[in-house]
Amino acid sequence: MKRLPAIIAAMLLLAPPAFAEGLEPSPPLAGQSSEAPADIEQTLTADWQVGDSYRIEKTRERREIRKGVEWPPRSSHSISEIRVAEKTDSGYVLVSTLLESDLSNYAKPEQGGADIATTLSKMFEGQSMELVTNEAGFPIALRNAEEVVTLMRDAFDKVAEASAGSPEQRQQVKEIIDQMMTPEAIEAMAMKDAMVFYGLLGGSYRGGEAANTRTSMMFPLTQTPLEGELYVLLRRIDREKGLAYIATQSVPDGEQLKEATMLWMTRILEAQGQQVPEDLQVPPVTVQDSLEFAFDLELNLPRGITFERYFAMGDANRRVDLETFRLIN
Repeated sequence: MKRLPAIIAAMLLLAPPAFAEGLEPSPPLAGQSSEAPADIEQTLTADWQVGDSYRIEKTRERREIRKGVEWPPRSSHSISEIRVAEKTDSGYVLVSTLLESDLSNYAKPEQGGADIATTLSKMFEGQSMELVTNEAGFPIALRNAEEVVTLMRDAFDKVAEASAGSPEQRQQVKEIIDQMMTPEAIEAMAMKDAMVFYGLLGGSYRGGEAANTRTSMMFPLTQTPLEGELYVLLRRIDREKGLAYIATQSVPDGEQLKEATMLWMTRILEAQGQQVPEDLQVPPVTVQDSLEFAFDLELNLPRGITFERYFAMGDANRRVDLETFRLIN
């Protein structure tokens, strides 16, 4: 197998990836059962009013193994304020404003360390996204997408400029970022937290065994559609506290994931004017997203979420991200 150019291998490890002992994926939801009987069903839908507001605290920790070596954990923290700006027959407009952001413990030394992280934090603090939802409250679009894309492209340019190495190497990084970060990919990245936080809205959840459906998801680097398995489990309902505990787990098709990664690598090589080797191959790629929700049935919002993403490329490169979201009234 042809070895990947070092610059591509590094960028592959920037792809979004769960938090489990030994950097292993979480146990499968398949076969797990609810504490609630099979005839219990809970439908979740928004019932918000214009002017409603709340804050969401998010923490993130990453652990990873690169080429068989475990790296020190990295973490970040942020607080956002959400305001219901509009309510119509077709849905809502939510304005999400980043109030605080600390990336200093998440920065990689080879990307300029804490200095560039602080610069990026300040760039995004005070900035807002206008989320358009459907009637149930599920996000479907960014109303100010052009503004958000411009801001994020500026941030990526700063990362490229701060990258260690020669001007030629920095230019390579910039070309790769330009290839990866299409407007569609940036918009999907910007909406990712909202898709997680409001992701249960519009669904109905039953007791019994975890439900399994074939679903479609997007490969984040190229927005290539992938098929995969989605498992959903209503763990239990605590009527006294007004909380529903729901778990979800998604796993994209391995072969389609590998093909999408190959396509992405090919595009990057072509963007750099390099010839694509006929025998270029990619190691097996695994991604698994596991989420646990404590959903407030009165507020129609999650009280807390744990989002875990496991990412592996071959045996030597693995990554586990743990993200927690906490509702602050």
